Amino acid sequence: MILVSHKSYMIESSNRISIQIELTNENDALTFILNVPNTFSGLTRGLVGFMDGDSSNDFMLPNGTTLQIDSENDKEIFEKFAPHWRASKMDSIFFYYDIKNANYSTYNDESFVPKFMSDEIVFSDRELEKKARDLCDQNRECLFDVASTNKLSAGEMSVAFEKTVEEI
Repeated sequence: MILVSHKSYMIESSNRISIQIELTNENDALTFILNVPNTFSGLTRGLVGFMDGDSSNDFMLPNGTTLQIDSENDKEIFEKFAPHWRASKMDSIFFYYDIKNANYSTYNDESFVPKFMSDEIVFSDRELEKKARDLCDQNRECLFDVASTNKLSAGEMSVAFEKTVEEI
């Protein structure tokens, strides 16, 4: 089943796995929610973890080895875990249409390093930081989003997204 509404897509398979993707106008951002039923307990691996209620084995590599990584340390996850799950050009299930010479490498920049929430959150100016702290309180995701984008609306979106996830 595929449900489409204004810039929001939800795809649900016959086994009840669903993916919801929404494009936000204001921040040029995507929200992404994956919902996997409990019937898949013990059957998942990779970036969604090993769904068995034991978080100590969530960072399982394709070869079955489990890494002991702090789930709050996004930098360590990015550096030590995620690269093992990167799809190779041969394994990719995507088609790259010849639009401006786009290909696998266009969308797989292995030199890219994002900002990390585990690093210090730095604001561009004090006024923005004050407004962000009023909006976000102690919500680290909200503070990170405002500091990264210089937009309070990104923090508002972060808080709203967190509420949506809790509801689901």
